[in-house]
Amino acid sequence: MKKVLVLLASLALALSAQAQELSNFAMWGQKPIISPEIQNDSVTFRLKADYATVVKLNGSWMENPWFGTIDMKRGENCVWEVKIPLPEPEIYTYSFIVDGVAVNDPQNVLVQRDGTRYLPMLIVPGERTENYVEATKHGTVSHPWYTSKILGMDRRLTVYTPYGYENNPKKKYPVLYLLHGAGGDEEAWTSMGRTAQILDNLRMTEMIRISRTKFYYKVKGLTGENPSVFFKRYKLNRAAELLKEGRHNMSEIAYMTGFNTLSHFSTSFKKQFGVSPSDYSG
Repeated sequence: MKKVLVLLASLALALSAQAQELSNFAMWGQKPIISPEIQNDSVTFRLKADYATVVKLNGSWMENPWFGTIDMKRGENCVWEVKIPLPEPEIYTYSFIVDGVAVNDPQNVLVQRDGTRYLPMLIVPGERTENYVEATKHGTVSHPWYTSKILGMDRRLTVYTPYGYENNPKKKYPVLYLLHGAGGDEEAWTSMGRTAQILDNLRMTEMIRISRTKFYYKVKGLTGENPSVFFKRYKLNRAAELLKEGRHNMSEIAYMTGFNTLSHFSTSFKKQFGVSPSDYSG
Protein backbone atom coordinates (compact mmCIF):
# COMPACT_ATOMS: atom_id res chain seq x y z
CA MET A 1 0.00 0.00 0.00
CA LYS A 2 2.85 2.40 0.88
CA LYS A 3 4.51 1.71 -2.46
CA VAL A 4 1.26 2.48 -4.29
CA LEU A 5 0.82 5.75 -2.39
CA VAL A 6 4.38 6.75 -3.28
CA LEU A 7 3.55 5.90 -6.88
CA LEU A 8 0.46 8.11 -6.80
CA ALA A 9 2.40 10.98 -5.27
CA SER A 10 5.12 10.65 -7.88
CA LEU A 11 2.63 10.65 -10.72
CA ALA A 12 0.80 13.61 -9.22
CA LEU A 13 4.05 15.56 -9.22
CA ALA A 14 4.74 14.40 -12.75
CA LEU A 15 1.39 15.55 -14.04
CA SER A 16 1.72 18.85 -12.23
CA ALA A 17 4.80 19.56 -14.34
CA GLN A 18 3.19 18.80 -17.68
CA ALA A 19 3.26 22.37 -18.88
CA GLN A 20 4.46 23.25 -22.36
CA GLU A 21 5.17 26.95 -22.01
CA LEU A 22 3.84 30.08 -20.36
CA SER A 23 1.46 31.39 -23.01
CA ASN A 24 -0.01 34.68 -21.80
CA PHE A 25 1.32 37.52 -19.71
CA ALA A 26 -0.30 40.58 -18.19
CA MET A 27 2.01 43.51 -18.98
CA TRP A 28 1.98 47.00 -17.54
CA GLY A 29 -1.25 46.29 -15.70
CA GLN A 30 -3.16 45.60 -18.91
CA LYS A 31 -5.68 42.79 -19.16
CA PRO A 32 -3.98 39.93 -21.03
CA ILE A 33 -5.34 38.81 -24.38
CA ILE A 34 -5.81 35.05 -24.12
CA SER A 35 -5.58 33.13 -27.37
CA PRO A 36 -6.41 30.39 -27.94
CA GLU A 37 -8.76 29.95 -24.97
CA ILE A 38 -10.34 26.51 -24.50
CA GLN A 39 -13.67 26.62 -22.67
CA ASN A 40 -15.31 23.22 -22.17
CA ASP A 41 -16.59 22.37 -25.68
CA SER A 42 -15.43 25.52 -27.47
CA VAL A 43 -12.26 27.47 -28.22
CA THR A 44 -11.88 31.21 -28.72
CA PHE A 45 -9.21 32.91 -30.81
CA ARG A 46 -8.28 36.58 -30.33
CA LEU A 47 -6.00 39.06 -32.08
CA LYS A 48 -5.40 42.73 -31.35
CA ALA A 49 -5.18 44.52 -34.69
CA ASP A 50 -5.82 48.26 -34.35
CA TYR A 51 -5.89 49.19 -38.01
CA ALA A 52 -7.25 46.01 -39.61
CA THR A 53 -10.44 46.12 -41.66
CA VAL A 54 -10.99 42.37 -42.20
CA VAL A 55 -9.61 39.53 -40.02
CA LYS A 56 -10.24 35.84 -40.64
CA LEU A 57 -9.16 32.58 -39.00
CA ASN A 58 -7.68 29.65 -40.93
CA GLY A 59 -7.13 26.28 -39.21
CA SER A 60 -5.97 22.79 -40.13
CA TRP A 61 -9.14 21.29 -38.57
CA MET A 62 -11.33 22.98 -41.19
CA GLU A 63 -12.92 21.07 -44.06
CA ASN A 64 -10.66 23.01 -46.39
CA PRO A 65 -7.49 23.53 -44.31
CA TRP A 66 -5.66 25.37 -47.09
CA PHE A 67 -8.18 28.02 -48.10
CA GLY A 68 -11.04 27.72 -45.59
CA THR A 69 -11.56 30.71 -43.30
CA ILE A 70 -13.93 31.97 -40.61
CA ASP A 71 -14.68 35.67 -40.16
CA MET A 72 -13.60 37.24 -36.86
CA LYS A 73 -15.50 40.07 -35.20
CA ARG A 74 -13.91 43.30 -34.03
CA GLY A 75 -14.53 44.04 -30.35
CA GLU A 76 -13.41 46.32 -27.56
CA ASN A 77 -9.90 47.82 -27.83
CA CYS A 78 -9.59 46.58 -31.41
CA VAL A 79 -9.43 42.93 -30.32
CA TRP A 80 -10.79 40.63 -33.02
CA GLU A 81 -12.43 37.44 -31.78
CA VAL A 82 -14.14 34.25 -32.95
CA LYS A 83 -15.50 31.32 -30.94
CA ILE A 84 -15.83 27.89 -32.56
CA PRO A 85 -16.75 24.36 -31.45
CA LEU A 86 -13.75 22.54 -29.99
CA PRO A 87 -12.22 20.11 -32.54
CA GLU A 88 -11.47 16.51 -31.66
CA PRO A 89 -8.33 15.93 -29.51
CA GLU A 90 -5.29 16.41 -31.75
CA ILE A 91 -2.54 18.89 -32.64
CA TYR A 92 -3.73 21.56 -35.05
CA THR A 93 -2.13 24.61 -36.62
CA TYR A 94 -3.79 27.89 -37.48
CA SER A 95 -3.15 31.47 -38.57
CA PHE A 96 -4.97 34.77 -38.83
CA ILE A 97 -5.58 36.43 -42.19
CA VAL A 98 -5.35 40.18 -41.64
CA ASP A 99 -6.43 42.16 -44.70
CA GLY A 100 -5.24 39.29 -46.89
CA VAL A 101 -1.93 38.70 -45.09
CA ALA A 102 -1.27 35.54 -43.01
CA VAL A 103 -0.25 36.44 -39.44
CA ASN A 104 0.74 34.21 -36.51
CA ASP A 105 -0.90 34.45 -33.09
CA PRO A 106 1.39 36.66 -30.95
CA GLN A 107 -0.22 35.33 -27.74
CA ASN A 108 0.67 31.69 -28.45
CA VAL A 109 4.27 30.55 -27.89
CA LEU A 110 3.49 26.99 -29.05
CA VAL A 111 4.80 27.05 -32.60
CA GLN A 112 5.83 24.31 -35.00
CA ARG A 113 8.09 24.70 -38.01
CA ASP A 114 7.05 23.13 -41.31
CA GLY A 115 9.82 23.82 -43.79
CA THR A 116 9.93 27.62 -44.07
CA ARG A 117 6.60 28.11 -42.31
CA TYR A 118 6.17 28.73 -38.59
CA LEU A 119 2.62 27.99 -37.41
CA PRO A 120 1.02 28.39 -33.97
CA MET A 121 -0.38 25.17 -32.51
CA LEU A 122 -3.66 24.31 -30.84
CA ILE A 123 -3.37 21.15 -28.72
CA VAL A 124 -6.84 19.90 -27.80
CA PRO A 125 -6.64 17.85 -24.56
CA GLY A 126 -7.76 14.22 -24.71
CA GLU A 127 -6.58 10.63 -24.74
CA ARG A 128 -5.03 11.04 -28.19
CA THR A 129 -2.88 13.97 -27.09
CA GLU A 130 -1.96 12.85 -23.56
CA ASN A 131 1.64 12.12 -24.58
CA TYR A 132 2.08 15.40 -26.49
CA VAL A 133 2.45 17.49 -23.31
CA GLU A 134 5.64 17.92 -21.31
CA ALA A 135 6.66 15.12 -18.92
CA THR A 136 8.29 15.74 -15.56
CA LYS A 137 11.62 14.25 -16.65
CA HIS A 138 13.04 15.32 -19.98
CA GLY A 139 15.46 13.65 -22.32
CA THR A 140 18.03 15.54 -24.39
CA VAL A 141 17.57 16.65 -27.99
CA SER A 142 20.85 17.44 -29.77
CA HIS A 143 21.66 18.44 -33.35
CA PRO A 144 25.12 17.10 -34.27
CA TRP A 145 26.76 17.69 -37.65
CA TYR A 146 28.43 14.92 -39.65
CA THR A 147 30.21 14.59 -42.97
CA SER A 148 28.30 12.62 -45.58
CA LYS A 149 30.81 10.72 -47.71
CA ILE A 150 28.14 9.88 -50.28
CA LEU A 151 27.01 13.47 -50.80
CA GLY A 152 30.39 15.03 -50.05
CA MET A 153 28.93 17.62 -47.72
CA ASP A 154 28.21 18.33 -44.07
CA ARG A 155 24.73 17.47 -42.88
CA ARG A 156 22.86 17.69 -39.59
CA LEU A 157 20.67 15.18 -37.75
CA THR A 158 18.49 15.30 -34.65
CA VAL A 159 19.24 12.84 -31.84
CA TYR A 160 17.02 12.17 -28.83
CA THR A 161 18.45 10.43 -25.76
CA PRO A 162 16.26 9.59 -22.73
CA TYR A 163 16.47 11.11 -19.28
CA GLY A 164 19.52 9.79 -17.43
CA TYR A 165 21.34 8.66 -20.57
CA GLU A 166 24.39 10.86 -19.92
CA ASN A 167 24.74 9.51 -16.36
CA ASN A 168 25.25 5.94 -17.52
CA PRO A 169 26.89 5.93 -20.97
CA LYS A 170 27.60 2.18 -20.79
CA LYS A 171 23.90 1.29 -20.68
CA LYS A 172 22.61 -0.01 -24.00
CA TYR A 173 19.41 1.38 -25.55
CA PRO A 174 17.53 0.35 -28.68
CA VAL A 175 17.83 2.77 -31.61
CA LEU A 176 14.87 4.02 -33.64
CA TYR A 177 15.62 5.77 -36.94
CA LEU A 178 12.98 8.19 -38.22
CA LEU A 179 13.12 9.71 -41.70
CA HIS A 180 11.16 12.82 -42.57
CA GLY A 181 8.90 13.08 -45.57
CA ALA A 182 9.20 15.22 -48.69
CA GLY A 183 9.62 18.88 -47.82
CA GLY A 184 10.68 18.13 -44.25
CA ASP A 185 14.10 18.18 -42.65
CA GLU A 186 15.91 16.81 -39.60
CA GLU A 187 13.72 18.84 -37.21
CA ALA A 188 10.37 17.69 -38.57
CA TRP A 189 9.78 14.86 -36.12
CA THR A 190 10.60 16.94 -33.03
CA SER A 191 8.96 20.18 -34.18
CA MET A 192 5.81 18.85 -35.84
CA GLY A 193 5.57 15.35 -34.37
CA ARG A 194 6.53 16.20 -30.75
CA THR A 195 8.66 13.06 -30.68
CA ALA A 196 10.65 14.16 -27.63
CA GLN A 197 7.50 14.73 -25.55
CA ILE A 198 6.04 11.37 -26.62
CA LEU A 199 9.22 9.49 -25.74
CA ASP A 200 9.57 11.36 -22.43
CA ASN A 201 6.05 10.32 -21.43
CA LEU A 202 6.50 6.72 -22.53
CA ARG A 203 9.78 6.61 -20.61
CA MET A 204 7.99 7.83 -17.46
CA THR A 205 5.55 4.92 -17.72
CA GLU A 206 8.47 2.52 -18.12
CA MET A 207 10.32 3.99 -15.14
CA ILE A 208 7.46 3.28 -12.73
CA ARG A 209 7.30 -0.24 -14.22
CA ILE A 210 3.56 -0.45 -14.57
CA SER A 211 1.44 -0.49 -17.70
CA ARG A 212 -1.05 2.30 -18.36
CA THR A 213 -3.91 -0.19 -18.06
CA LYS A 214 -2.73 -1.51 -14.70
CA PHE A 215 -2.05 2.01 -13.49
CA TYR A 216 -5.58 3.08 -14.51
CA TYR A 217 -7.24 0.31 -12.50
CA LYS A 218 -4.85 0.73 -9.57
CA VAL A 219 -5.66 4.43 -9.21
CA LYS A 220 -9.37 3.90 -9.75
CA GLY A 221 -9.41 1.13 -7.16
CA LEU A 222 -7.72 3.35 -4.57
CA THR A 223 -9.53 6.61 -5.28
CA GLY A 224 -12.77 5.55 -6.95
CA GLU A 225 -12.01 8.03 -9.75
CA ASN A 226 -10.68 8.01 -13.27
CA PRO A 227 -6.92 8.84 -12.99
CA SER A 228 -7.24 11.91 -15.22
CA VAL A 229 -10.05 13.24 -13.01
CA PHE A 230 -8.14 12.44 -9.82
CA PHE A 231 -4.90 14.13 -10.87
CA LYS A 232 -6.66 17.14 -12.36
CA ARG A 233 -8.46 17.70 -9.05
CA TYR A 234 -5.14 17.28 -7.24
CA LYS A 235 -3.49 19.92 -9.45
CA LEU A 236 -6.36 22.36 -8.97
CA ASN A 237 -6.27 21.92 -5.20
CA ARG A 238 -2.56 22.67 -5.29
CA ALA A 239 -3.24 25.72 -7.44
CA ALA A 240 -5.77 26.95 -4.86
CA GLU A 241 -3.09 26.66 -2.15
CA LEU A 242 -0.62 28.65 -4.24
CA LEU A 243 -3.21 31.34 -4.93
CA LYS A 244 -3.85 31.75 -1.22
CA GLU A 245 -0.12 32.05 -0.55
CA GLY A 246 -0.01 35.04 -2.90
CA ARG A 247 3.65 34.59 -3.87
CA HIS A 248 3.08 33.82 -7.57
CA ASN A 249 1.04 35.37 -10.36
CA MET A 250 -1.61 33.40 -12.21
CA SER A 251 0.56 32.51 -15.20
CA GLU A 252 3.25 31.11 -12.89
CA ILE A 253 0.71 29.02 -10.97
CA ALA A 254 -0.76 27.64 -14.20
CA TYR A 255 2.76 26.61 -15.25
CA MET A 256 3.66 25.17 -11.84
CA THR A 257 0.54 23.00 -11.70
CA GLY A 258 0.89 21.61 -15.21
CA PHE A 259 -1.70 23.41 -17.33
CA ASN A 260 -0.88 23.95 -20.98
CA THR A 261 -2.44 27.40 -21.20
CA LEU A 262 -3.66 30.09 -18.85
CA SER A 263 -7.12 29.82 -20.41
CA HIS A 264 -7.36 26.07 -19.74
CA PHE A 265 -6.26 26.65 -16.15
CA SER A 266 -8.82 29.43 -15.58
CA THR A 267 -11.68 27.43 -17.09
CA SER A 268 -10.83 24.27 -15.13
CA PHE A 269 -10.40 26.20 -11.87
CA LYS A 270 -13.76 27.93 -12.20
CA LYS A 271 -15.46 24.63 -13.03
CA GLN A 272 -14.11 23.02 -9.81
CA PHE A 273 -14.37 25.94 -7.37
CA GLY A 274 -17.21 27.97 -8.88
CA VAL A 275 -15.11 31.16 -9.08
CA SER A 276 -12.27 32.35 -11.28
CA PRO A 277 -8.69 32.13 -9.95
CA SER A 278 -8.50 35.92 -9.62
CA ASP A 279 -11.71 36.04 -7.56
CA TYR A 280 -10.53 33.10 -5.43
CA SER A 281 -7.24 34.79 -4.55
CA GLY A 282 -8.94 38.14 -3.92
